[in-house]
Amino acid sequence: MIQMIVVGIDYSLTSPCVCVGRDKTFSNSYFYFLNDRKTVQGKFHNILGEPHNEYMTDQERYENIAEWVLTILADFNKKDVVILIEDYSFGSKGKVFNLAENCGLLKYMLYKAGYRFFTVPPTVVKKYATGKGNATKEKMYDAFVAETGIDLHNIISPTTKLGSPTTDIVDAWYISRYMFEKSEEIV
Repeated sequence: MIQMIVVGIDYSLTSPCVCVGRDKTFSNSYFYFLNDRKTVQGKFHNILGEPHNEYMTDQERYENIAEWVLTILADFNKKDVVILIEDYSFGSKGKVFNLAENCGLLKYMLYKAGYRFFTVPPTVVKKYATGKGNATKEKMYDAFVAETGIDLHNIISPTTKLGSPTTDIVDAWYISRYMFEKSEEIV
């Protein structure tokens, strides 16, 4: 019997994260993220942090990130993979059009490559993880530590305040877990 591979994607311009799981456990999931901080790059157990490729234009940047995701997925049979991407946050501030172009290109490239993908609102992921749709990154992290017993922040970036890539890994994991539990409704 072929097992479904669930991919949860917390997509962004600066620290996108991909969680590839065969079940809902953290230990059986693999995480990949991009981040330009050298102190968080490298391999941490089942987590791989890499630098962004250099780019000259925003469009090249978006393409680099989307191609990075496709490279991660290339090891798997497309018919066994289902992808859940965190959707746009309507309360976002800053470069919202850049974020939309970035994610739009990923969705287009996934579509052209023949992958099945769906989106989930950030509020749904937060409610799934914490019981509150407006949970902060700190509350998401607290729920993660309570559930897994893993102090991920201490492993990846203990000398900085809680933030990327730790919170991106947590988000990607909860997106993947949500898909495992809700796949019959979503797919």
